Amino acid sequence: MLRNNYLMYYLKNILLLVFMLGLFWQNTSAQQTFDVLTLEKFLSVVKQNHPIARQTNLFMEMASAGRVEAAGAFDPIFSLTSDQKTFDGKRYYTQNNADLTIPTWYGVSLYGGVQNNLGTFLDVEESPGLYTYAGVNVSVLKNLVLDKRRASLQQAKLMQAQTRFENANTVNDLILEANLSYFNWLKDFLVLRLIEQAVQINIERFEFVKASFLQGDKAGIDTIEAKTQLLSFLQQREEYFLAYNASRLELETYLWTENDAPLYLAGDVIPDTTTIDMVLNEINESEIDAWIRARLDEHPKLAVYDLKLQNLEIERKLKFQNFLPKLDLKYDFMRKGDQFPIENIGASFFEDNYKFGLSFSMPIFNRSAIGQYQSTKAKIQITSLDNYYARLQIENKIKFQLIEVENVKNQVNIYAEASDLYQQLYEAESFKFSIGESSLFLLNSRNNKFIEANQKWIELRAKLLASKAKLWWSAALPN
Repeated sequence: MLRNNYLMYYLKNILLLVFMLGLFWQNTSAQQTFDVLTLEKFLSVVKQNHPIARQTNLFMEMASAGRVEAAGAFDPIFSLTSDQKTFDGKRYYTQNNADLTIPTWYGVSLYGGVQNNLGTFLDVEESPGLYTYAGVNVSVLKNLVLDKRRASLQQAKLMQAQTRFENANTVNDLILEANLSYFNWLKDFLVLRLIEQAVQINIERFEFVKASFLQGDKAGIDTIEAKTQLLSFLQQREEYFLAYNASRLELETYLWTENDAPLYLAGDVIPDTTTIDMVLNEINESEIDAWIRARLDEHPKLAVYDLKLQNLEIERKLKFQNFLPKLDLKYDFMRKGDQFPIENIGASFFEDNYKFGLSFSMPIFNRSAIGQYQSTKAKIQITSLDNYYARLQIENKIKFQLIEVENVKNQVNIYAEASDLYQQLYEAESFKFSIGESSLFLLNSRNNKFIEANQKWIELRAKLLASKAKLWWSAALPN
């Protein structure tokens, strides 16, 4: 009865093994049957369809719309007014006016139009009849160098550029997270495959030891040793199977369709295992300092700070205008009739048919302007300090990642050699065990060391890829 239970238990494990091998074992036939999700294809889908990546396009549209809105302050304006009054059988007045105002960049507004005034009771300052006019409105002191319209348009242009760099930062963060998720999935897949191989080997070994025991060639304690080893790897398989599925589900959070729907991987999709040995780009040691400076000069996060400072500098210049007195000059040139004669216009500017005015104002204490200007200067200093701090942070991150890449690379080389040596020891011990010159305990010990070394080698190679991705992220290089 006990023997039948053992047979059923091992039959179930063998069936489970076959199922798992069908999913995870990589060989020639599996490559033909299963789809492989490469890192390049994965990142391409992330960049195209991930909601965060697609939001960056919308942010750019918003920034472009803001620039168009700010440019609207310089749009020509056509206006038409008609006003009339009759009372007690009398026409008091009829006034019709059509004009076009053209704002210009340098604080000057040009305008012109046609006005027709009729009636018995017109205001005394109104000219009766039909006449044309053209005029100019100039800010001489305040708003001459810069006004709110020009400042808003300049800031909108800077905001458009700033949005582009902020989007680059956002995508850079997204690609790092996606890379790390893929490498974690790849690592868990390779570790699970390694444990599957160990399970298969230990199933065969247990069957061999059990048969040898039944034939009287092995001691009963050896079957317990073999069974204990097998159960240990079976437990590890369950553990790493769970870890693999967790990393797979995490990976799926970065996969989306063009229709903004989550994209789920088919059950037979596996990572590209050749990625684990991907060759990393080397940086010449003598060029590291120049390379770091170049990365800092081109880093989008620092570019955002530069644009913020430019934006605040425009705000500072605009606030400075509030210290100046406001002096606006306005001149209208008028002619009777519906024609606008331009001959000899210069000679008659201040002789006849004109209207001229000026307005002047100046706050006595100007405390509002002082407060606004000082506040803007403080903002500039705060942003400058943020910029210096961010630059140092990024520089140190790049330097650390360079060190980490080199350090992990050395660890990979060490464990590559160690794994090879452990394999030699294991194979030698396995041969000695097959001819009866070694114990199962020692063989299992060699096997465990070999598996541990291989697992560590897989984890270090995955860590090396992650370190390289972090280096590229810290330097904001395309991945």
